Amino acid sequence: MEVIYKILSIRDDGYIEVENSFPGIGTEKIYWYADKTEFSEIASPEDNYKLTLVKVNPVLNDTWSSTIEEEGKTMVYKRTVVSLNESIQLPDKSFVKDCVKVHETMSAYPQYYKDIWVSRSFGMVFIKGKGYIEEDDEPPQYFDLEYILISKSF
Repeated sequence: MEVIYKILSIRDDGYIEVENSFPGIGTEKIYWYADKTEFSEIASPEDNYKLTLVKVNPVLNDTWSSTIEEEGKTMVYKRTVVSLNESIQLPDKSFVKDCVKVHETMSAYPQYYKDIWVSRSFGMVFIKGKGYIEEDDEPPQYFDLEYILISKSF
């Protein structure tokens, strides 16, 4: 599945309004956050909320977490820097060699995880892990998830 991000505006308070588009399915407005110390791809200016993805000067084993309430469940997102200098090959066969690798877990879903490779030059370039879908009162169904940067237009 292709995902297209389009930056709509950059606010003075560091929040970035982004159009998240899934061709043929639809779009949604999301927020990122960035300042001189960190970048967050999950953010909400209304709630003054942000979940740090990577810091400007990351440290190995740096860990941060955030507790949220969603659909009656308390969930703790936890992110840990597991590598400071990863390389990843993109579909066009080019290599990105300056990646920080961040491992994400969520307390409410024990099989869920994401490994996120963040390039200091290009941003998020690769995500691999286990996602989930949950319908009604059924147990969560887990699936493999993978996102790869296929092009950049900045």
